[in-house]
Amino acid sequence: MPKLRAILALILFVAGPAFQAIAAEEDTQWTVESESGLNFNVNEGTITYTNVVTVRHAGATLTADRAQLNQKTGDILAEGNVRIEWEGKVWYGQRAEFNFKTRRLIGSEFKTGERPFFMRGDAAVGDRVANVYVLANGLMTTDDYEKPGYSVRAKSVTIVPGEYVECTHAILYVGDTPVFWLPKFRRSLKRHPNHFVFTPGWRSKYGPYLLTSYEWYWNERLDGALHLDTRIKRGLAGGPDVNYHLPRFGEGEFKYYYADDQDPGRDGRGNEIEDERQRIWFSHIGALRTNLTARTAVRYQSDSLIVRDFFESEYKDNTQPTTFVELNQLWSNWSLNLLAQPRVNNFQDRLTQTHINRIPGQFDPRAVQK
Repeated sequence: MPKLRAILALILFVAGPAFQAIAAEEDTQWTVESESGLNFNVNEGTITYTNVVTVRHAGATLTADRAQLNQKTGDILAEGNVRIEWEGKVWYGQRAEFNFKTRRLIGSEFKTGERPFFMRGDAAVGDRVANVYVLANGLMTTDDYEKPGYSVRAKSVTIVPGEYVECTHAILYVGDTPVFWLPKFRRSLKRHPNHFVFTPGWRSKYGPYLLTSYEWYWNERLDGALHLDTRIKRGLAGGPDVNYHLPRFGEGEFKYYYADDQDPGRDGRGNEIEDERQRIWFSHIGALRTNLTARTAVRYQSDSLIVRDFFESEYKDNTQPTTFVELNQLWSNWSLNLLAQPRVNNFQDRLTQTHINRIPGQFDPRAVQK
C-alpha cells in the first residue's frame, strides 16, 4: 500500500502540469455555432457570421443575429438580440462591441440584473479590469416587468458587480409619475446572512403590492426564509421556507404558503375558489444505504391555480407539480428504479402508479440518473 501511494503521488506530480496545460488550452479555445455560411476578411483577420451565431471563449458566451469576430484580439461586433453571459452576469442589448479577454463592453439599449435589482439603459460601457459598468440614461427597479410599477430613473447607473449599484441625478417614479429627486442613490449588493428583502410593485391583478421576505441562516445545516406579502386587491399572504442539509440523512426543503385571498375567482372548471388558499411543498433526497437512494416530494395545493396566481415563475416551469416517492438501487451492472405517484390533489387527474425499470448490461451512471 505505501508503494502504491508513492506511485500515485509520482503520477500526480509528473502529470499535474500537463493537466493544467490542458485546462488552460481548453479555456483559450473558441467554439462557434452558426446557422449560416461565413465571410472571411484576410486583411483584417475577421470572420463575419450573417445569421444567428453563438460564440464561446474564456468562460464567456455571446449570442446574436449577426457578428464579426477577430479571434486574435478577442474583439467581436454583434448586432440584433445580443445576449452576453459570463461569471453569472447576463447582459441583453441590440448592439455590442465586446472583448472576450478583457470583458470590455460598449453597447446600446442594454439591460442586466444583480438580484434583486434590474437595470437598463440607452448605452452601456465598462470592463473587467476596472470592474465597473455604467448605463447611460438608465433605469433601476426590483419589479421585473416590461412596465415596472415603480422605478428609479437616472442620468447614469453605475454597477460594481458584487459591491453596489449607484444612480446619479435620480428620480423616483411610481408608474409614469415622478415622485421626488435625489442627487445620488446607492444600494449595496452585498448581503448579510440574515436580511430583509422588499419587493414593491404594481400589477393589474394585484394592484400595488409589497413582497417582504426575511432570509435567515442558522448554520450550514439549516436556513430558510419567512414571507409576508401584501397585495391591495388580494389581501395578506405569507409563510415559511425551511431548507435542511443533514450529512447522514440527506437534504430537503419545506414550504408553506397561506393566502387570505379577497378575489380568488374561479378555477379551470368554472368552480369558485375558496378565499382561504394554501400550499404545502416538501421534498427530500437521501441515501438509505450504499447505492440506495430515496427521493420524495409532496405537492399539496388547496386549488389548481394558487401557484399560477402567486408563484408565476414556478407555474411556468411546471403547471402540474407531482407528488412521488422514488427508490433507486444501483449494482455493478444494472439498476432497479421504483416510482410511485399518489394523488394528493383531487383536481389532478393523475392516479397512483408504480413503475419498475431494469437496465441490463454494463452499468453507466448517466443511463439512470434523473
